[in-house]
Amino acid sequence: MKLLHRFRFLRMNLLSWVTLALAALVIACALGAYSLYELRFEPAHIVALCEHAEYPLVCFNDQIKSVLSHHGLAAAFDVLAAGYAADPAFAASCHGNTHDLGEAAYEQFHRTGAIQLTPEVSYCGFGFYHGFMIALLAETHDLNEARAFCAYAGPQVPVPAGYSEGACYHGIGHGVTDGSDPTVWGNEPAMAEPGLALCNQVAQTDEWKKRCFSGVFNSLAELSFQMQYKISLGNNPFAWCANDAYTTLEKEACFEEMNYPASRIARNDLLQALALTSTITDTNYRSIAIRGIADFYVKVNPNGPAHLSASDMLSCGTLGPTFEDDCVNGLVDGIWEFGPPGTQYQEATATCGADTLPADIATACFDREQSSYWNLYTPNIAAVMCTGIPERFKIAPCLSSTSPQT
Repeated sequence: MKLLHRFRFLRMNLLSWVTLALAALVIACALGAYSLYELRFEPAHIVALCEHAEYPLVCFNDQIKSVLSHHGLAAAFDVLAAGYAADPAFAASCHGNTHDLGEAAYEQFHRTGAIQLTPEVSYCGFGFYHGFMIALLAETHDLNEARAFCAYAGPQVPVPAGYSEGACYHGIGHGVTDGSDPTVWGNEPAMAEPGLALCNQVAQTDEWKKRCFSGVFNSLAELSFQMQYKISLGNNPFAWCANDAYTTLEKEACFEEMNYPASRIARNDLLQALALTSTITDTNYRSIAIRGIADFYVKVNPNGPAHLSASDMLSCGTLGPTFEDDCVNGLVDGIWEFGPPGTQYQEATATCGADTLPADIATACFDREQSSYWNLYTPNIAAVMCTGIPERFKIAPCLSSTSPQT
């Protein structure tokens, strides 16, 4: 009897140990599977995957959407930033990906009234806001909701100061014009009119109105290369902008946003694109057009986004002293807009510091980097930027900048 009892005890004990071992194995497998599952969504893993894909851009697009679905907006932007740093072709085309992220973010904001915004929404030319507003206006046509989101975006992303709210209003103008009435296709003023009227209604300051107007003309510039819209630019992309029916703010926005058609007509040749501005008789409007062309060139230059050569900067010198600085300023601004997110200053400093640049262009370049970028970065990153500026080119605020905190 004792032997039988001992046997039963041992059998039960053995079963318990087997059960525990099986449970541990199941847990280990689950943890392993979870780790593998998480690894799939790591930015470095996705970059490695897409770099070896047959169609890398399609791969990045699919992976970003998958990460957005499983891990949210911030994680999707992390993947976008990693792809930007690894693949110049993706960096040149990622504006469309941020459109997609903006549209997805709108669904969440519309449903919950809140969404976490981070500085990454500025990536790839603020396409996030374009996509967001296109989705909002297509779904609701609610100006109050559009205005409320722009006001919400400002405090959510306070650095760079004012950029998020301004980009949001740009997205409003872009969104309403993208959905223009097919019956007016081919009539550029009629295509612009609803968007300009909406901008005047929804924006409450001249600054936000101008940003909204720029979205209208940016949209028309892009539509001009899609045959169904029947928009004809000919060889003068600035012809629209001189329309006497437009206000000064509207004209300024128009001359700035014709940078894309000018670059296309000039086959992305900076000198030829700049030459197109010679048709603009007003000095102020020509200055604006030159800055816009130089800014956009940073995106489409043959060396890849933000990788400017000294000859690009030297092109500005062909404009003479009246417009040289406008061109330099546009190139430096373009490096910030289209350069590696968070470290644009490194490209700017390298470009401005090229040995072959004459003193006047180098000085203008470093001046623009310091005066502009200082307000675009957090104080600590701005201080890091200042450490790389040669002493002879330093101006305020870099002259008084403290060392970066560690």
